[in-house]
Amino acid sequence: MSILQKCAMGVVFAALIGLGISYGSLYLFHLAGLAFLIIFSRAMLIQSDGLTLKNFITDQTRFRLRNFLWLMLVWYAITLIWSRNMQLGLYHLFYIANGIVIVLALQQAVKTASDLRKVISISGIILFVEMAICLMAGIFGIQWPISPYSDYIVFFMREPGFAENLPAAAIEAIRHTPTGFRWNPNDLAVTMLIVLPFFLFYRKRAVGITGTLVSLVIILLTGSRGALIALFIMALAFVLLYLKRKQKIRVFAIATVGLLILFAASPFLKKQYPVKYREISTTGDALNKYLFTDHEQVNDTSSIAIRQNLVSNGMSAWKNSYGMGVGAGNSVQVQMDNDNTHDVYSMHNFWIEILVEAGILFFILWCVWYFLLLRKVFIIGKKHSDDFIRYCSKASSLAMIGLVIGLISMSSAIYFLPMYLLFGIGFVTIRLAE
Repeated sequence: MSILQKCAMGVVFAALIGLGISYGSLYLFHLAGLAFLIIFSRAMLIQSDGLTLKNFITDQTRFRLRNFLWLMLVWYAITLIWSRNMQLGLYHLFYIANGIVIVLALQQAVKTASDLRKVISISGIILFVEMAICLMAGIFGIQWPISPYSDYIVFFMREPGFAENLPAAAIEAIRHTPTGFRWNPNDLAVTMLIVLPFFLFYRKRAVGITGTLVSLVIILLTGSRGALIALFIMALAFVLLYLKRKQKIRVFAIATVGLLILFAASPFLKKQYPVKYREISTTGDALNKYLFTDHEQVNDTSSIAIRQNLVSNGMSAWKNSYGMGVGAGNSVQVQMDNDNTHDVYSMHNFWIEILVEAGILFFILWCVWYFLLLRKVFIIGKKHSDDFIRYCSKASSLAMIGLVIGLISMSSAIYFLPMYLLFGIGFVTIRLAE
């Protein structure tokens, strides 16, 4: 394994940890990515590791699914021409560039199926560590030091994520809300949505079942209602698209037993985790209000009302831009100008964010690209002869199905590194399959 390939793998694992090892806004991933770019550039200049500048440019400009992020970077750079806030736009370009670095690193790290096995295996170990940290937080209230709910967060150039004058019950609930390496509970929940299929389809059943159950527990502990809706969609897709008839009956029986156990344990859970229990039990009502209740009629400080105002502000600004979009990152400026979202400025719906910032044309391209990538890995998972390639494809496609809804529950996904890792896994799996 060459130095470039080793460095590329380091980038992948550092991206998986993300903010979990950082100081202020500087991540371990940033340092690993910078080292990778230096070694990658040097390899092209001296034409080693099969790299040349000409071949790289030719490859990146071809019409391939994996090169779409370059188009995204270019288009978002063009939108700076009419963006009101240039600084927000430049931040967005930096975030997309980080995603491209992750994809490039995966392409260099994975040359064979054996390399992909290594990436999946080591990633699994890292995720098991994160999941153990999450359980420690959920059960005992012991947080990872770089968490908004940690007592030590001030030593890492960050501010605590809650006010100390909150009621004791609220603080206790916050202390027992896991964030893992993701900082935000919703981001952690979406990470678990991405991870879950890789456990669900894993060939070693003991590891697969353990990982699946722990992922589900962590999603419940976060109290993310958006993730629960995404989980329901994933469950339907799993049964309808990935299982044979006999397997469907078996899964239905297991799910029925699981629901009965959960129902029997509900009094204990309600007493032990009253805040999370209330959040989870009102998921259906929250979805109904979000979709069908006029935001002017909802409590103005509620999460639902704020999210509706965010979308309403964004869509109004998009219409005023004649469909061209307000420019990279400038959906935040739109919310600041409207000043009706109680200091919440991120769109909290990545699909709407793309439409509002990049315009209708790029939004359509993004949706088509996402569908084509999902369709490609799904078909490989159904038809390829190699078991491991099928495993990676099925897990990636189901994770992308869950991510469709997961992207709505997060504040923004433009800097969500696990999303770019998922895309990268999909790209290298397609290349290996071909």
